[in-house]
Amino acid sequence: LKCRYCDLVSDKLLDTPTYYVVHCWQQSFVGMADAVRQYVAQLRTNLDEVYIWIDIVCVNQHGERTGSDIAQMRDIIQSADRVLLVLDRHGLALQRTWVLWELWVT
Repeated sequence: LKCRYCDLVSDKLLDTPTYYVVHCWQQSFVGMADAVRQYVAQLRTNLDEVYIWIDIVCVNQHGERTGSDIAQMRDIIQSADRVLLVLDRHGLALQRTWVLWELWVT
């Protein structure tokens, strides 16, 4: 399909992000998703009002559209209510330039 995952879901599931997730792609996706799930669960908030922005499902990774998606990153990060940094036990994310940029923008 060569599209973003978020292009395949209903517009009702899309909104300004409550949480923008900063993570390292070398980390396990399942581990990252579980860490986000645990964080949101402990907040005891209404999950119908929580929108989580994760680059791997919101940025087109297939050529032409990648540039326009990347160009919007600063605005997306700054529009989020909160930024969640997901670290593995080695802090690998803090060794990645892109992650450091995302943190700087916040």
